[in-house]
Amino acid sequence: MSKARKFGALSYVGRNIRRRNLRSAITIVGISVVIAFFILFASISQGLKDDIMAEIARQEEALAEQRAGFFTLMTMDPFAMDYFNSSELEEMGDYVTDYCADQGTVGEVYPLAINFLAPTDPDSDDMFILFGVDPEKGIKYDFITFNADTIDIQGEFLNSDEEGQIVLGNGILEANFPGTQLGDEIDLETMSFMSGDNVTIEDVTVTGIMEPNIIYDNFAAVPIEFLLEETGMYDAASDEYFYFFISIWVEDASMIDFSEMRAEIRDITSISDNDISDNENYIKRTIIAHETEIESQGEMRRTIDGWLMAVILLLSIITIVGISNTMLMSVTERRREIGTLKAVGIPRGRIYQIVLGEALLLVIISLALGGTVGAMLAEIFDYQYQAEVGGIFFAPTSLTPFVMGYVVGISIGVAFLASLYPAWQAARLEPTEALRYE
Repeated sequence: MSKARKFGALSYVGRNIRRRNLRSAITIVGISVVIAFFILFASISQGLKDDIMAEIARQEEALAEQRAGFFTLMTMDPFAMDYFNSSELEEMGDYVTDYCADQGTVGEVYPLAINFLAPTDPDSDDMFILFGVDPEKGIKYDFITFNADTIDIQGEFLNSDEEGQIVLGNGILEANFPGTQLGDEIDLETMSFMSGDNVTIEDVTVTGIMEPNIIYDNFAAVPIEFLLEETGMYDAASDEYFYFFISIWVEDASMIDFSEMRAEIRDITSISDNDISDNENYIKRTIIAHETEIESQGEMRRTIDGWLMAVILLLSIITIVGISNTMLMSVTERRREIGTLKAVGIPRGRIYQIVLGEALLLVIISLALGGTVGAMLAEIFDYQYQAEVGGIFFAPTSLTPFVMGYVVGISIGVAFLASLYPAWQAARLEPTEALRYE
């Protein structure tokens, strides 16, 4: 019994694997190949899911942006202008803010003045736009979000405390005012949308120059009230400014009633319904398109999860068969040896330890070998995919600690299950029968 107490199951397992080195090597190579492909497939699955989740996030972000709605109040017929004055603008701003808040979203009014800026070259086909904007809010309309936070600029954006100031787009600077520096004063030759007449605005200080930008190169901006005064859109007697272009922005237009807002805007400003446009139909179409794409991506993610489960099941079956067969052969070959151990007093629990320990040791060695090969394959696949040279054969991979963790966990779990039956067979052997085995 003292020998039994001193018996080391783990050291015995190691010696047994070394004694049967060919069979052990074949088993380790087989399991390593399974683990290597397991890691590769798991990392591909995770990589594809990461790509899908990134695409879903992009679609959701785009969906949030597309939920934004716009009303545009714009009258540009010089012979039949519908104006709305400062008082109506203030009343409309209060209505939009309160109405949108009641609907659980946010709305804001962006007054805007638009004029052409004449090119200095009479033969030029360039069209330069001179915007009059609120210095604090800027512009928010359709694809244009133009304010101090959204443009790259040398110098400063418009200052609400100053009037005669301008921010120049890079294209306008190069074409109309080459060599102009920050702080210089320039004269603007503009054409009023209201009358079609040319207007000269003198001594306007350049406070900012925009970095080259495909959208804003041909833009320039001045404070809106300054531009309205200079182009005759201000009545000093009533202290009212007159507007013909306003953008009403709603953060989530799916929550508002377009017809209700349109009717109230028309009542406040008294302008023609034809001069109020909105993007309700566009919003509905784009929301449906993005939601459909998100659902499609979600379905693809579920398909990949199912594919990975099928791969895990297949590889688990292969591992179970391989380990079970190996351990059953080991138990069969060592019947006399096991019988001797039981005869000298080794308990049944130690027999379980021997068989289970051998299986787990084989898998741990296989994990080290197969894990290295699998990680290298995953890196190769991802490199080829990123380099766009692999066609459809290669795929994105993501070899995260989570992926490695569940590969290791499943492999050890499968090894344990695969060795239970051989261990049970070994533990139930009767010493007298085992010793008679040839």
